[in-house]
Amino acid sequence: MAKALLNLWKIFVYSLHGLRDTVHHEMAFRIELAVAVILIPAALILPVADRPDFADQCRFPDINC
Repeated sequence: MAKALLNLWKIFVYSLHGLRDTVHHEMAFRIELAVAVILIPAALILPVADRPDFADQCRFPDINC
């Protein structure tokens, strides 16, 4: 059991090292990370539009909705 936990810890540490190196060396990853840091909280904070008329429309006219 202890060996399995040690292996999981090592895997976790190696993953963090990989992420750190990726952030350090890859410009595209840094850009995507910055965009995600901005857009994910914005998506969680902004209200969702309530459009009941949209929900009543059938997307497939051949199928009775």
